Amino acid sequence: MRSLSARTYIAEGMRPEVVQTLLGHAHAEMTAIYLNDRGLTAGEWKTAEAHTAAN
Repeated sequence: MRSLSARTYIAEGMRPEVVQTLLGHAHAEMTAIYLNDRGLTAGEWKTAEAHTAAN
């Protein structure tokens, strides 16, 4: 949730220093961990489907 929030703030134009403050990080390096998208773009996210047990 924190990573999603951090990346959303940045996408909305918030400065990284403000995001750092909102997340409560003393160091920008910690905030950078939360801003990392792990190399995935929107088109690369995997979807999961719910499966129900057969009756």
